[in-house]
Amino acid sequence: MNKPIPFEHISYEEHTLLDYIFESVSNDTLAHVAEKTIETGRTDHQLFIVSHHSKRYFVKIFDTSHHTRWARRVELGLKDIFSSGAKRCFEGSVMLYRKGIPTAKPIGYFSMGLVPWKKKSVVIFEMIEDAQALHVLYKDLDSRFETFFALMAHYTKKMHDANIRHTDIVLHNFLVQEDNGVQKLYMIDTDKVHYAGLSRISFLTKTFFDMHCIRRLNVSEEEIELFLRHYFGEKYTSFWKKVFAFWSKKTL
Repeated sequence: MNKPIPFEHISYEEHTLLDYIFESVSNDTLAHVAEKTIETGRTDHQLFIVSHHSKRYFVKIFDTSHHTRWARRVELGLKDIFSSGAKRCFEGSVMLYRKGIPTAKPIGYFSMGLVPWKKKSVVIFEMIEDAQALHVLYKDLDSRFETFFALMAHYTKKMHDANIRHTDIVLHNFLVQEDNGVQKLYMIDTDKVHYAGLSRISFLTKTFFDMHCIRRLNVSEEEIELFLRHYFGEKYTSFWKKVFAFWSKKTL
């Protein structure tokens, strides 16, 4: 059983939070002490909100033993030998946080269990208060969507410029928040974040592979063009719509 690994920039109270979560997961009591359980739609992921010292936190559990298909359970378990879901999520969030790309502040992570397909790994983040998923605004035809959509393109470009990729740039992986009239956007689901390989290759080649990140962006053709125009600015040409079409067909 591994001890919690903390982020370097956390308070004493957040260190005690890690110990508290570690003990709760060890004793299988987290569901009882959590303020709320959030539905993830995934059998192998659980998400809780936990209050500690007047602050609230996201606690995400990756549990391969809950996956219904045995073959998938073994596949995920073997993958976790090298890097657990919580570790990938934590490290991805740290990458973004250090580069000034808005995401939930990472607090720490840990794993427990020896048998790969029975392991649990847990990651803790500071909660983003009063936020909702960007796809809710899109579905509701909210007038604020275009502003947040432009921010989504801006932060995706900033991330790629920092030689980082998030391979699932979709609306539900962004949370929106308004604080005293200031509109903020946060990138989440950071287990799919990693450093871009071959970052010193030509702009054209690197950007071609960067576009792979947005292949599942499920909006209209006009909105794809709007995203690309915000992303590229003056460097936008219709060639990049063809690149998007190439990658999006690969996912069908």
